[in-house]
Amino acid sequence: MNDKKYLDEYANKKGKWLEKRTAHSLSKFFNQDEMLLNPLYPNKEEFCDVLILRDRKVFIIQCK
Repeated sequence: MNDKKYLDEYANKKGKWLEKRTAHSLSKFFNQDEMLLNPLYPNKEEFCDVLILRDRKVFIIQCK
């Protein structure tokens, strides 16, 4: 854990895994066509990790 290069790589992989796992868990409650994984702004900057559009509601999920 003292290796900064390893720690950055680990945090990056852990973050991606957590985003996918969160989306997978939420897919039990929401349809796939209602969910967006890592949606982007028009300037290609990431908006959030998981976005759910259901009826007239928006759920914004940010994994940490």
